[in-house]
Amino acid sequence: MSIDIDALTWQPLGASSPTLEAIDLKIAPAERVLIAGVSGAGKSTLLRALAGVLEEQTPGQLAGTIRIADRPADAGRADVGLIQQQPFDSVVAETVGRDVAFGPENLGLAREEIRERVAEALRLVGFPYGQDHDTAELSGGQAQRLAIAGVLALRPAVLLLDEPVSMLDAAAATEVRSAIGSVLDRTAASLVVADHDIAGWSGIVERLVVLDGGRLRFDGPIGAIVEAHQDELLALGLWVPGAPPPKPAPVNLPPIATPAELCGSDLAVSRRPALTLRMVPRRPRLVVEDQTIDVSPGSFVALRGASGAGKSTLIAALLGLLPTDAGTVELTGFPETPSAWTSRDLASRVGWVPQFGEALVKGNTVLESLLATADALGHPRTESEPRGCELLTALGLESLTQRHPLSLSGGEQRRLAVASALLHSPAFVAADEPTVGLDRHCWAAVVGLLAAHRAANGGVLVATHDEALAAQANRQLCLPPPRPAKPEPVSTGRGLLSRAGPLSLLLGVVLLTIGGLAASELLPLAFACGTMLVTGAALAGWRFPLGRLFPAGIALVSVAWSNWILASPPSIGPALVAALRVGFVVIPGIVAATYLAPTTLGDHLGGRLHLPARPVLAMVAALRRLGEFAALWQELAQGRRVRGLGPGKGPVARVRHWSGMCFALLVETVRRAGRLAVAMDSRGYSAPGRRTWLGEAPWKPADTVVVAWSAVLAALPHLLALVI
Repeated sequence: MSIDIDALTWQPLGASSPTLEAIDLKIAPAERVLIAGVSGAGKSTLLRALAGVLEEQTPGQLAGTIRIADRPADAGRADVGLIQQQPFDSVVAETVGRDVAFGPENLGLAREEIRERVAEALRLVGFPYGQDHDTAELSGGQAQRLAIAGVLALRPAVLLLDEPVSMLDAAAATEVRSAIGSVLDRTAASLVVADHDIAGWSGIVERLVVLDGGRLRFDGPIGAIVEAHQDELLALGLWVPGAPPPKPAPVNLPPIATPAELCGSDLAVSRRPALTLRMVPRRPRLVVEDQTIDVSPGSFVALRGASGAGKSTLIAALLGLLPTDAGTVELTGFPETPSAWTSRDLASRVGWVPQFGEALVKGNTVLESLLATADALGHPRTESEPRGCELLTALGLESLTQRHPLSLSGGEQRRLAVASALLHSPAFVAADEPTVGLDRHCWAAVVGLLAAHRAANGGVLVATHDEALAAQANRQLCLPPPRPAKPEPVSTGRGLLSRAGPLSLLLGVVLLTIGGLAASELLPLAFACGTMLVTGAALAGWRFPLGRLFPAGIALVSVAWSNWILASPPSIGPALVAALRVGFVVIPGIVAATYLAPTTLGDHLGGRLHLPARPVLAMVAALRRLGEFAALWQELAQGRRVRGLGPGKGPVARVRHWSGMCFALLVETVRRAGRLAVAMDSRGYSAPGRRTWLGEAPWKPADTVVVAWSAVLAALPHLLALVI
């Protein structure tokens, strides 16, 4: 399909200048185009405009026109597939296979064809796990492969890729680029890919379009543009074929004021005999084993390994941000492990640059976010603010000091995270893929700051796929590749509830709710509640995470207390009846939610009951986001802990901390929901026609038993009341 862009201009709300200005482009059918430019040049913005989702994420003023195959660029077109920068934003299902199947399901394809497309797409990207693998357990690089597979399964006529291999090691990136080329050869689709790396896409794309400050700078055959304008491309900061990496930018940092207890000692992590990290509750798995890392003051260590080898996990364990199931994390010179340190102690000793910089954001401006740790540690603003401005200048962020940190691009947030980790001069800095998606200038600035920290007698540990960055280290440690995943037999669970479908669970909750609300006598209701708990435990196979019932216990006590204290005169009987009614309503809902998989619920509501697909998919997406609250809360808590912003000791400080966390959780949830909506739209969510539901939705004997048990139990307090 042809693409025609005419005078496209986009100015975000509140911005002083357009992000894109008067862009004119014509892309022929089956043409392969690389959109290159430095961070903030407008590459991602242009791709979102082509996908028709630009105004869904950011308010602003859009002018000009985009037509694809003589139709306006609209969200939800099944013939246009978009992969966003952050791969986890594209995950829409609990398992790998169902995630890749999401797009073909929206197209209404036959189940057998969907299965063929899923298997083919996963094979093309070299995905290391089976289709039943949990998407919550993927590394960043694996999530990137999954996102590419999800779009390839659509076989779109236009493929829009935003830095699709930035988080992959060199071998994996080559493999995925080759797979994309094979798909294009076979389908004759058009390709528009945004990347800083011209070298990586040479031989796959045929045309190079260079953006500079939102305007078109160069446009033509990639070989001719590189040959004629190599010096200008290098001056812009692009990675040009054959050009050596830049030298780290020279930066002077004051010597690290190493705490007395760290003088002459090493920071080390050791495991005896192996380290197992609990990545998903109730499903521990071996991530890294038999590894020892020594990061001495003044050393620079590169942690290498394939995607999924455990680099990010190892760094998080080193900082005490993840619990260990076996082995120990020891730091020479300290009697305690980092997990036992207070938040301020951790911040004063270490700095952390996570894969995604959003976790470290604090405050309403870039400068406020940068200074948050220094302020928490009591550093005077007269010293920290000028130094912070120097770091922002070195990283090319000096003009963004008053911007909201969440409005920055991914590359800008990563640079802000580097500055935030270094500003307070910690003895040790751990950086997780700090150069992903950076142009040459930003790369030189980031590497220059890390090298300056090392020169100031600080210890530096980086987890990276970047060969040029690893070459700056004085020592490299390579983790072994992830073990090949063995096919896991699908377990039906021990209890009847784990074998029941979502419809019977929901119907059971409705029956129990009606029965509980209608009950009014204490003894029958108390007996029914006890019976519910005992038989519920039996149906669950006598295994249930009781901690999930803790909020329900608080609710019951609160209801009983409030009804007792408000009664005139106070009476324990009505108070207990009110509490037991709440238990009859709340506890079954919590239990049912434990066994409800959102995607399976969608299969039953859409595939069996034939409810409208779009509302069902929206509900499934919302339920998945609810299930991710705990992980997001942990991510935000980790960022605040390592920045010295953890909860204080007093009740007022704790309330203030939790309030801030709740607000941050709300903001980040809304942001991620917006990006998820874009991902769903780019994979056919709004495609017309009937949708196919790949999952089976049978009514099994276990469902009949659950509904019958719920009906009997709902009627029990009323029957007992008649007898008594």
